[in-house]
Amino acid sequence: MTLSKSDFQNFFKYYSEQDHQVDGISRLYDALPPELKSEDHEWVKAYRDQLKRPEEPSTGTLLDVRYFSQRDNYRDANRTCFSSSCAMALDYVKPGTISNDDDYIRTVFSIGDTTESWVQVRALGDYGVRTTFQQNGKNEDIKALIDAGYPCPVGILHKGPANYPSGGGHWICIIGYDEKGWVVNDPWGELDHASGVYTSTNGDRVHYSYGMLDARWTVESNSDGWYIKINSVEGQEKAPEQPKSPDGQELVSKSDLAYIWNCSESLIKNIEVEEMNNCLYEFGITRTQSIRHFLSQTAHESGGGRYMKEIASGEAYEGRTDLGNTQPGDGPKYKGAGYLQMTGRANYQAFSNFMGDSRVMEGVDYVADTYPFTSAGFWWHNNNMNQLCESGGTIKQVTKRVNGGYNGLADREYYYERCTKVIK
Repeated sequence: MTLSKSDFQNFFKYYSEQDHQVDGISRLYDALPPELKSEDHEWVKAYRDQLKRPEEPSTGTLLDVRYFSQRDNYRDANRTCFSSSCAMALDYVKPGTISNDDDYIRTVFSIGDTTESWVQVRALGDYGVRTTFQQNGKNEDIKALIDAGYPCPVGILHKGPANYPSGGGHWICIIGYDEKGWVVNDPWGELDHASGVYTSTNGDRVHYSYGMLDARWTVESNSDGWYIKINSVEGQEKAPEQPKSPDGQELVSKSDLAYIWNCSESLIKNIEVEEMNNCLYEFGITRTQSIRHFLSQTAHESGGGRYMKEIASGEAYEGRTDLGNTQPGDGPKYKGAGYLQMTGRANYQAFSNFMGDSRVMEGVDYVADTYPFTSAGFWWHNNNMNQLCESGGTIKQVTKRVNGGYNGLADREYYYERCTKVIK
């Protein structure tokens, strides 16, 4: 029996990216003669002429974000997708700041490498856009950002078939959504989900289904997507609220923390547990190895939660211009605060800018009492510690980056071992 034209059309009408449908389309593609796979074939042109770019979704939100292709970037065109995606977001939230993505990419390379998340966060910060790199994204998070008027760069696996995506990672900028899926600016072009092949070099306002991003963005669960979260924009922001753990869910409980610190639960205040969990979510410290290393390192530095600020007077930091201590009294005022001992006027100022909280500049007591974990998480994030931990970094390697040497290694190993008992 031969399929009618209407029967054949129904294959596309009812396509919803189920595994058997993806498999069927893959088989059809393999069976097509080469001439029917050409972008210049009349059926491809006819189909694309009718496929209008979304203008105003019937439901949802669409932001008018200018498109930048990475293919024409002044350097490293094949690996600057992260930068081009962030440049599109920057261009939208602060129009006129850059003329194109090359302007932004020059800033990126003046700081570090384009593939590093901390470099992108710092580069955006140089333009007055406060962001964080998140590794626990889910669809609702992106929709909330879009609804708030913030485009969202996300990292996807862009290679391989739909049922087994792969690749070292690719970044796109989500600019809207509707009832069918996401509207994105893809700096490399338009990706075919079924095959993992780019079918066009034009990635301006392409439609990627929810199924596609579920498979290629949130790969292992529905809440492990990587994305850049815009928190505020200089000149537009209101005082940010303290970040909240999603739905009140705790990554680490009071009893867990008491076990790690080897102390009674009665010695730990509820607000300390709340600030700790807020910190973990804020800085994407949400995976097992990152949490274990973060809590073991902070446990050592704080003597098991006993010390939220440096015991020494801070006089040794007086006049230390490398720490930004340029005013009389800066040494004691900006001595080590929090569970990783943030030190110096310059670091306090950077943290104040990040949090949008001018009171940070009141000095060590305020930070120690208000942000003991968050100030540590800020350093952790800026030094790309999650990547080190999740790529198999050892206690010794993590200690080297935190301490600059191996001071207290045995104690850090002790706390790490305790972390393994409760952080699974």
